[in-house]
Amino acid sequence: MLKAIKAKYRVYDSRDHYAFAGFSMGSVTTWDVLENQLDKFRYFQMMASGYDGDMVALRQRLQQSDLSFDATISAGSNDSTIYGARDSARSLQEFKNVGLFTDRGGEHNLPSAMRQLKYGMTYFFK
Repeated sequence: MLKAIKAKYRVYDSRDHYAFAGFSMGSVTTWDVLENQLDKFRYFQMMASGYDGDMVALRQRLQQSDLSFDATISAGSNDSTIYGARDSARSLQEFKNVGLFTDRGGEHNLPSAMRQLKYGMTYFFK
């Protein structure tokens, strides 16, 4: 996808200017990109999903990497995915660049996703 974007638009050619975000099933993809393509993106936003892979292996991979990254994990307080999101954030709490956001009263819907996205953009691009 990056090749197609670069071919059509003028963009910075640096992972420090690239973010990857997803909501619900898109968040599952975002976790995968964090784990396997850290060299291509700097910012990751996982909304309405916890990590369902091997957390020990993910933590080791992130610890061993020389690449910096920032990530937010979020869900609505009335969304059943909040439990997985919280567990994932707790498992990554050793990384000071990982934030957890709970959208108070938020559900598994577009309004909550937009509030979570706004939080992530503010977190990354202060």
